[in-house]
Amino acid sequence: MKNEDLNMKMIQVLNHLAEFLKNSDESLYAAETPEQLLKIVNVNLASMQTSGTFVSLQKVQSLFLPTASLQDISIDNGWGEQYIELSKDFELAISACT
Repeated sequence: MKNEDLNMKMIQVLNHLAEFLKNSDESLYAAETPEQLLKIVNVNLASMQTSGTFVSLQKVQSLFLPTASLQDISIDNGWGEQYIELSKDFELAISACT
């Protein structure tokens, strides 16, 4: 895939993630709330849309760590399978954004 396509893929991943987080409840096992994660996603999504770069690459990458709050929130809110797909797409697209 070309870098432009990968940047668009990243924007799609962040858009989908924002939609899931907007409709999610807190998880007993997550250190962060969906609202806290949504702020990180929205700031970085806006930056990707305008400049093609992240405000904080490290924060975005940490969202998809196996023990991060996002995974717990996704499982507890019924979108664990979609989280796995988003994670795969994120890993594919991140190469163009680093």
